[in-house]
Amino acid sequence: MQESVLARKAIILCDDHTIDGDLIGTFTRWLYNQRWLGEFTPQWFDETGVKSAYRRLNKWSWQGTFLEIISTFRGLEATDPRDKIYALLGLLQFNPELDVKIVADYRKSLPEVLFDTIKESIHTEGNLHFLSHIHYQPELEHRGDLPSWMPRWDQTREPWQDYLWCETSSISASRSKQLHDFPSLYAPKLHLKGVHVDIIVFVTNILEIRPIYTGSTIAEFIREYLADAQKRIDGLAFEYSSALVILSTTLTGGFLETGGWAEQKAYLERITTSTGHQFLADFVSFINHYFPGQCIDRQRIADFCDPTLRGRFEAYEKLLIYCSGRRIFRTAQGHIGLGPTCMKRGDVVAVLDGGKVPYVLRPSRVEGEHAFVGECFVRDLMSGQAYDMLQAGRNGVEEREFILR
Repeated sequence: MQESVLARKAIILCDDHTIDGDLIGTFTRWLYNQRWLGEFTPQWFDETGVKSAYRRLNKWSWQGTFLEIISTFRGLEATDPRDKIYALLGLLQFNPELDVKIVADYRKSLPEVLFDTIKESIHTEGNLHFLSHIHYQPELEHRGDLPSWMPRWDQTREPWQDYLWCETSSISASRSKQLHDFPSLYAPKLHLKGVHVDIIVFVTNILEIRPIYTGSTIAEFIREYLADAQKRIDGLAFEYSSALVILSTTLTGGFLETGGWAEQKAYLERITTSTGHQFLADFVSFINHYFPGQCIDRQRIADFCDPTLRGRFEAYEKLLIYCSGRRIFRTAQGHIGLGPTCMKRGDVVAVLDGGKVPYVLRPSRVEGEHAFVGECFVRDLMSGQAYDMLQAGRNGVEEREFILR
């Protein structure tokens, strides 16, 4: 009886304009102890959201950032979509260092509330992390009066859509370029500075949970890429190894290990460590298992991969699952990358000031205006190389102001 009342109280909070973090934490502990099968399991509580709330709220040493809190509870429902933001303000007490400027104001429209949330993320982090919270289905969705650059925090995020932005990584596509002059008031068009890098000329089908073992375009792309890399072996073993590193990290979005939480992930900069060596051994095992026609001899890439390590193709396959739902692409200048579901030929790859990852943008008929498509991973751009290309006068690489609509 007491448990049932507690659960009902927790549900009521999602319809209220305030939230009690202790009560939600107690509720998720109870639901966990019931093994998610209590006598009163709320039907509109997404299981992913409840489990995430349990993991977060019942580790009392954890102090989440503002965006982490918004993302953690994105799976929970609210009658008023603005409460997906306002109802979580009380949880910020878990991190007293956060000085949140948002105040619940129900006179504001949903776009204004979401924009306030973006401004708060800029205030606390000083970067474009909020753009990584945007996820589209296979086509750019109709968003009504919401612009393409605004995350739909008022909606539930699909559980498989993880971020290519790695919080614990020290590398950044925009290097030391800071985000400046972010607007203080909401307007449908957002002006951001950055570098136009290249145009996308080829896109594969969607990377699925078991994506590349048949005649998919991803499988064809891998075979073609490996065949091209094979030609570089004679006298160019280092270049061949570099090509394999690019392919292996592109397919996983730069992640060498993933464990669900930021602290359990290993990213690109650790490719030369023992973690990276094991990652490459697993990749070689994966290729030799599923693409026997393009077998890789690890002795040939000993500079990058310890030939004494046992490769585990299942471990690499698990990393592919983490990045499922995206597409592989190639640009006009030969860069390859991992991008969002709804990307297509003719989209552009850009590095925006304050962005840790590159982004895919879609040019509109109005000069200088773009729709935001999503974040992407391009191995050749992850450490600020776009600015080196700009300084060197690389063809097509231009510094621009992007107007996102």
